[in-house]
Amino acid sequence: MPSAEVFPKAKAAANKAVEIDDRLAEGHVALGFISMWYDWDWSSSENHLKRALEISANNADAHLAYGIMLFNTGDTSKDSPN
Repeated sequence: MPSAEVFPKAKAAANKAVEIDDRLAEGHVALGFISMWYDWDWSSSENHLKRALEISANNADAHLAYGIMLFNTGDTSKDSPN
C-alpha cells in the first residue's frame, strides 16, 4: 500500500491510543516511528521515543527506534534517556 495511504491511518490510530492512555509506550513508539519516517519531524520523534522509554525502560522497540533516530540525525553522542 502507498505510504501516503497507510501512515495517516497509523498516525490516527496511535494518536487515539495515546489519547486514551498516555502511559501506553507502544503508542509513543508508533508515533516516534511515524514522526521519523513519514513526517520527517525529528523533534517530535525524539519526544515520543523518550516518553516511551520513560514509561517502559525495557521496551526494545523504543530503544531500537531511538537509536535509529539518533543515527539518522547524526547525534550519536546521546545515551539512552533512562
